[in-house]
Amino acid sequence: MYINNNGNVGIGTTSPGYLLDVNGTAQFRGAMYFGTTGQYGLISYTSNYLSVRGRIGQMLYLGSNDTDGQMVINNGNVGIGTTAPTRRLWVNGDAGGTSSWYNDSDERLKKNITQIDNGLDKVMRLRGVYFEWKDTTNHPEGRQVGLIAQEVEKVVPEVVDKKGEYYSIATANLVPVLIEAIKEQQKEIEKLRLEIEELRKQR
Repeated sequence: MYINNNGNVGIGTTSPGYLLDVNGTAQFRGAMYFGTTGQYGLISYTSNYLSVRGRIGQMLYLGSNDTDGQMVINNGNVGIGTTAPTRRLWVNGDAGGTSSWYNDSDERLKKNITQIDNGLDKVMRLRGVYFEWKDTTNHPEGRQVGLIAQEVEKVVPEVVDKKGEYYSIATANLVPVLIEAIKEQQKEIEKLRLEIEELRKQR
């Protein structure tokens, strides 16, 4: 243990560059506090979990290569590639995985269940578009395919949301509408098929 003229304490080193400079492995049996009283961050460990907390009213940054904000926790929202996540999980960039994404759908969790009506009419009023993103820093370059949120809101408002300044679409939630539209269309096809059969019999 070494204390230099600047008051820096070194453990395992005779040239400490910080108030406490440990050259080797250190073990803490309680919590480590950072900052001032009432405005601190801490790292604590119990037999069940490791807790890392940011300062009160501040964000917790996790980064690499001396870059803050590659992962941010802000008021319970987790942001990857953004310092201002507006949802519980917000990824600014590509995201993927090796399995399906599952959402709660158990009947026991739902109430006021009614079947979607006029599915075909809704689908006919939707417009698929080609487009390019203006902001290619946060969005992919080149030609894309998709929908316009403001147009979808007029037809199926249940799948459109607005967080912050911009609208977004829960595109996967359009699948039930498409299912009912296909069923309606199939009924029309079956009806026409029967009419054609009747006409053939009359010849």
